[in-house]
Amino acid sequence: MSSSTIPFNAKGLTLYSNKACPFSHRAVITLHEAKIPYQLVEIDLNNKPSWYNQINPFLKVPTLRLADGTIVLDSAIISKYISEISTESQLMPSEPLKRANVRYFVEFFSSNLITKYFGAARATGDEEKKKIWGEIIENLKGLNQLLVEQSKGPYFLGNEFSLADILTITFIERLETVAKIIGTQFEGIPQLERIYLWKNACKERSSYKDTVASQEEIYTAVKNLKH
Repeated sequence: MSSSTIPFNAKGLTLYSNKACPFSHRAVITLHEAKIPYQLVEIDLNNKPSWYNQINPFLKVPTLRLADGTIVLDSAIISKYISEISTESQLMPSEPLKRANVRYFVEFFSSNLITKYFGAARATGDEEKKKIWGEIIENLKGLNQLLVEQSKGPYFLGNEFSLADILTITFIERLETVAKIIGTQFEGIPQLERIYLWKNACKERSSYKDTVASQEEIYTAVKNLKH
């Protein structure tokens, strides 16, 4: 297929994305916070266009295309790249220790909660669901402690919204959805008070609430992870 049939912005950034994908949402939030113009190309994950393997041979989203045709893969790397080229918003702190804390927070979340999210979404038996959800709660308590130790909030770095928030908050919505699917509650859990403050503040930012998929779209996407 000719490259002329592939949609892209020849004069700027193109983001190939899926609205219900939490990884894609990371990149979208970052672009909005950075105030960088871009063309959004929605990719149907159940019916990917035939040309998409020319953009991303792994057929994953998101993918960022630069004006010169250079491709950037992986949602975290895309978000970090955008934050570094932005002149409008500083999404990583300048202090080395704070930067290290941001990286650790994201790594803790990825290792202890994103993996558990996929496990819970794909769980079938009631006992398996109960076991994984219990592990998620314990890991959320660990995340809550990291938030408490870092600042009083509302964000990870206090009043400074950063990649620590962007690279994690999109999965909180999915954990809330998993809780509904398996018949339990996400709200009102002891020792998660700082998480509730944090996630409510993040969700109130226009970069989040103006771009997040509907609850129905997220619910369907999470349910489809079982297949």
